[in-house]
Amino acid sequence: PYRFTNEEMRVLRECNRNSFFQRCIPFSTILGIGTYYAVQSGYLKSHPRWGATVKVTVAAVIGFFLGKMSYQSKCAEMIMALPNSPLGEMLRQRKRGGFQEAITMDPGLSLPPFGDVDSYSDVGPHHEIDMDRPYHEGLDDSQRPTLDSPLFEEETLPAGTQPKSATYEELRRKNREEYEQKKTRQFRGVTGPDDIPTSIRPKEPTPDASPNPPPTWNREKNQYGDVWEK
Repeated sequence: PYRFTNEEMRVLRECNRNSFFQRCIPFSTILGIGTYYAVQSGYLKSHPRWGATVKVTVAAVIGFFLGKMSYQSKCAEMIMALPNSPLGEMLRQRKRGGFQEAITMDPGLSLPPFGDVDSYSDVGPHHEIDMDRPYHEGLDDSQRPTLDSPLFEEETLPAGTQPKSATYEELRRKNREEYEQKKTRQFRGVTGPDDIPTSIRPKEPTPDASPNPPPTWNREKNQYGDVWEK
């Protein structure tokens, strides 16, 4: 533990005395009187047996500690003014580093060791998942198109391969032409072989049929009775 020098002990005793008379007593008096009037005015509820004594005592104790804490900066300046004080040198170094020093008035207490406070964190440098995963060419299927991918849905057939569908006007025009042809045939009568019913069409001779042979009664015969063909 740190041992205070004689000059430092003298300054600390002076700080205790000055803080008690200059800060603790005024703070305790102001808070005690203010609390008493607050109880008498009805802003604070009084104790059923002790009245305002309890709240006034608590306010005075709070004022005492507030006075001690408010005088610490003044006491630190008095210690830093000592020429050969190790404690004053520590306080000056901390003041140059931007730290606010809080000095206790009890000589038996020691100051905490100086040094930088190390901070540790269990958060890794990478916040993304699978950052160090090895990449194998040919096995990555993240960009491979599937049936559910939007690229597959947007693909359409080329303009030249689209099937042509007949419009309503073309079908209507074709039906009208067929109707006009049937109506014209009814008025002009049967004119072509295609329009003659099959029941009344003359039978055409087949090319394989041979002509009927001439009758044998008017042919010449030989002595044996055979027909003589010339």
